Amino acid sequence: MKNEILSYFLPVSRKFFDHPFWKDERSYSRAEAWLDLIASARFEDSAATGIIGNVELSWTRGQLPATLRYLSERWKWSKSKVNDFLKLLQKLKMIERSKVNGLTVLSLTNYELYNRKIQKEQVEEPAQSETDNATNAEPNKRKTQKRQRKDKTNIVNKENKVKNRFSGAAAPTHSQEDQAGFSRFETWILENAPRVAEMNQPFTIDQYIRLREKLPVDQIKDLLQRMGNYAPLTKKNESAYLTVINWAKRDFNQLKTTNNATSATEQYLKERERLAEQVRKRAEE
Repeated sequence: MKNEILSYFLPVSRKFFDHPFWKDERSYSRAEAWLDLIASARFEDSAATGIIGNVELSWTRGQLPATLRYLSERWKWSKSKVNDFLKLLQKLKMIERSKVNGLTVLSLTNYELYNRKIQKEQVEEPAQSETDNATNAEPNKRKTQKRQRKDKTNIVNKENKVKNRFSGAAAPTHSQEDQAGFSRFETWILENAPRVAEMNQPFTIDQYIRLREKLPVDQIKDLLQRMGNYAPLTKKNESAYLTVINWAKRDFNQLKTTNNATSATEQYLKERERLAEQVRKRAEE
């Protein structure tokens, strides 16, 4: 019996990832790294709990705890290459990164598409006797047709949801110029302020556009570089956009205070000069 739930997919046994060929010492390709994430994510519905670096952490189906250092050693990549790859997966809406008790948890956004669970009623029953087959042939045929229609409906609904996520009417649209600018912006951050790229809530394209409208380019670069040099950045801040806006406000307030102080000093010196001039005139009289 053809199982339509596996259409367009190539099923891979989990035992494959225990095979010596897969365990060969090597630097992973991006395709292998992506397969490794799928295979490493939790398959069971129940949550798993473990102690990682003296911190208790829980994760559930389609999730896995993973640090840049762990993936770097596993894939034989540099940490910056791992971070760039995870950023790419985030941009493609393939994963989400979150901080739980200070540790990174990766969530595969379409995990159910890669690891669908086949219901018991979809499994073909063992062959029955000829008498039973003759008696139950018509009812079984109707049940099979009903299950197939139900499976097709579920598959179409899930595929439509996935398509709508990327191309639906509600999806935000951006010009090619904005998309290209955002791509250059992300690359600049990775090269000049990598700590900003590691924040729990990195910049979105909409935030990039708003930031570009609010602040001049030179000020944005200066703020991001200072954020990148701030060691506790990722521990004390969540959102890259809100942090850069708050830092810009702080700079403005400090500049305003400095200007006020400078103005007050200038007025004081002018007043002293005026009083000194009055004293000189009286002395001459």
